[in-house]
Amino acid sequence: MTSDQAPSDDVTEGSLLLCPPPGSWPGIDVQRIPEHQFRAAGTDKFMWKLIVVYLPIAGGIIWLCTMRKVVRAAARP
Repeated sequence: MTSDQAPSDDVTEGSLLLCPPPGSWPGIDVQRIPEHQFRAAGTDKFMWKLIVVYLPIAGGIIWLCTMRKVVRAAARP
């Protein structure tokens, strides 16, 4: 780097690569829950995988705000 060049903001640019896509966390969450919990809640795990993958923002919001609580509660006695 020469003295007439402004320092680059490499830290900010590199950190953007570490940010996961919006739908990845709900997708990981769906994957980690066992199939029997989905069946107990009256829904299908495969369907939620598809929803979260193909509709990442809307599907992720629906999953996190509504169905996640229902599926997690279905495993409790």
